[in-house]
Amino acid sequence: MVGYGGISQLDHDLGWQQGYQVSYYRLDKKHNDMTDVSQLISTYTPDNINAVYRIKRDALIPAGYNAGGYQVPFPIIGDQSVAWRETAGSSQDDIISYSVIFVKNNVFEQITMEGTTTDYEMLKTIAQTAAGRIT
Repeated sequence: MVGYGGISQLDHDLGWQQGYQVSYYRLDKKHNDMTDVSQLISTYTPDNINAVYRIKRDALIPAGYNAGGYQVPFPIIGDQSVAWRETAGSSQDDIISYSVIFVKNNVFEQITMEGTTTDYEMLKTIAQTAAGRIT
């Protein structure tokens, strides 16, 4: 569980109520492979959820984009959603990161998969499943 003290002042101002964060990773030293999936779930006051989405989207997607990242096509899940892809590292050992953010009702979620072996289709499935569990 994300504690109240670990939340930014901006999130407090936006009406953060509670949240959780979890990360899973796979490490295969033989094949120099490490991949991580993390999920952040937070609830906010319903009046501010659209502002939360805009602020989190703007933090995820830099103004003017950068050479290492771009927005990727993503189906609308929840009330609003967007996905972003970034690449870092040398061409031989690229670290690829996909992040999906969405809001549904008064819930904000960010799900990120990053590492040397990422699967965008799996990330989409995870995000759609997560959105489907919000009532």
